[in-house]
Amino acid sequence: MSGIFGLVRFDGAPAPEADVRRMQAAMAHWGPDGMRRWLSGSAALGQCLFADTPESVHETLPLFDANRHIAFTAQARLDNRDEICDRLDLTRGERASIPDGELVRQAYFKWGGDCVHHLFGDWSFAAWHPRDRRLLVARDHYGNTSLYYAWDGRRFLFASDRRALLAVSGVVVTLDDLYLAQILVAWPAYQGAGTAYREIRRLPPAHSVAVTPDAVHATRYWHLEDAPEVKLGGAADYAEALREHLERAVKARLRSAKPIAVTLSAGLDSGSVAVIAARQLLAEGRTLTALTSVPVHDTRMADAIGNELELASVTARTVPNIEHRAVRDEAFGPSDGVERFLEIHGEPGHTAANYYWLIPVLNAARGSVLLTGQCGNMTVSWAGLPCRADIAIALNDRAPWRAAGAAVRAGSIGRAMRWFKYVAAVARAPRGQPWREYSAIRPELAARVRLRELMTRAGHDPTFMRLPGNDRAARFSMLRPGRHVIGAYWAELAAAAHLSVRDPTQDVRLLRFVVGVPNRHWRGLLNRWLIREAMQGWLPDPVRLSSQRGRQAADLVPRLAGETHRVAASLSEIADAPRARAFVDLDYLSSIHRRLHEDSAFALHRSAATVLVRGIAVGVFIARQGTP
Repeated sequence: MSGIFGLVRFDGAPAPEADVRRMQAAMAHWGPDGMRRWLSGSAALGQCLFADTPESVHETLPLFDANRHIAFTAQARLDNRDEICDRLDLTRGERASIPDGELVRQAYFKWGGDCVHHLFGDWSFAAWHPRDRRLLVARDHYGNTSLYYAWDGRRFLFASDRRALLAVSGVVVTLDDLYLAQILVAWPAYQGAGTAYREIRRLPPAHSVAVTPDAVHATRYWHLEDAPEVKLGGAADYAEALREHLERAVKARLRSAKPIAVTLSAGLDSGSVAVIAARQLLAEGRTLTALTSVPVHDTRMADAIGNELELASVTARTVPNIEHRAVRDEAFGPSDGVERFLEIHGEPGHTAANYYWLIPVLNAARGSVLLTGQCGNMTVSWAGLPCRADIAIALNDRAPWRAAGAAVRAGSIGRAMRWFKYVAAVARAPRGQPWREYSAIRPELAARVRLRELMTRAGHDPTFMRLPGNDRAARFSMLRPGRHVIGAYWAELAAAAHLSVRDPTQDVRLLRFVVGVPNRHWRGLLNRWLIREAMQGWLPDPVRLSSQRGRQAADLVPRLAGETHRVAASLSEIADAPRARAFVDLDYLSSIHRRLHEDSAFALHRSAATVLVRGIAVGVFIARQGTP
């Protein structure tokens, strides 16, 4: 995946070429197909190229337009390329070779900062106006891109990779204790503009930043929350429209100069993307490589699918041009996954426990365009909210025992059990620590950053048991438009593996459609009804009608037990760093470590993932920061 970087001095000093070189060197893995930079006076812009579309081989950014007096850089893959070409009045001959980054530049010349409303896809850009001493940096609506920036009052730095900012001389960073606390307790409030360092900001999706000598002003330019309700004839019409939107989203992401691959699980999302992509590629005589992670240990379980290979294979056999590959890496374990997470993202995250199986899949797709269905649960396969009675029960959070009784009377045994578990979890948790079962955060840290108070003020439920009051609220609590970090994570993962990750299930036009579909159409005899109906005749019924979901990192516990010495080394590293011990409860981590050989994989899975691995990721990260 391509990336961009830049440095602008607003104090009149020239942009140091040595710093620009260091930024470029830090982003070398983003540009396997070339790196270019432009430097003049107080500003420097750069681009790192991964040539993943047929037109991108003609990329020449960054460029300075002498007539308009604008320097510009971008990385882009547009979903609505033809539409943009039409609106720019480009001839057929011009369209054949013009890269998407150049289309973004011409769109900026035509519409200025308002071009962000016209560009759909995965993109980011920077436009420098030296005469006005004005810089505009922007990022797409919801795509797989990343962009970070830092401002010290004299200079503004930006890059797709935060390591480029840290490489610049004179950049000093300090840890953001609240951000790290939010990571430890998986509170989504950490998403948005914050990072583990106070001085480095993440540009969230659907945002732009205008920089002048006097101010840095971030603006959110798109609100998915404003999407209108979709009104169609009947239930079948919604299903047909959903498939049509998904087909268009997939087609837009098949324009590629690289081989096409797809992550394939046993589920509806990746399966739908895979069969739609394969059918479209079959008409062009092209193949699709489907990659399925296979656990090393036995993962048979009653409530979920631990090994997804069998059902994934059923999907793969549906279309003849799918080449199915099982990915199984015994040598790369959970400790390696944590190390790679910290290396790629430059900070810990709550999904670090998944990297031991995800990284081998990405490595198997190296050098390709990789399709995913990562956002499917929030978009195309949304389950909808339960019936009105269940919602009322779920909202009765001030009297959980009464809520459980009301659920029994309403015949909702599953909802009653949920509330009984909620009461039990609260009862087990030490006073004032409702996150104790899933977090290794030190109580002193939680108190110092006023974690419980902030959660209460924000309306966050640390037990994760309550349901939002309506479908749109539930959807947006997961999608987090204008805040979600998922695109940044995938962009960084893609650059590390020298590939391009594209997710049709987060297509902007698809997003507007799915959030506009009334809640009642998402639930039928089976939950996630709409996608099941839409894919009838496309997905095989054993997959389409399956009520079980796959369990990610299913063999995490036996894999951790097999590398107990690596886990012990990480715990020792934390123990030797007083600063790290102030963040994570080392005794709690050690107790779970000791249980790896005692408890069953199923019983310990949650604690291993959310307490042990996440705690190690945060603790090791802090331990390696040096002295305050």
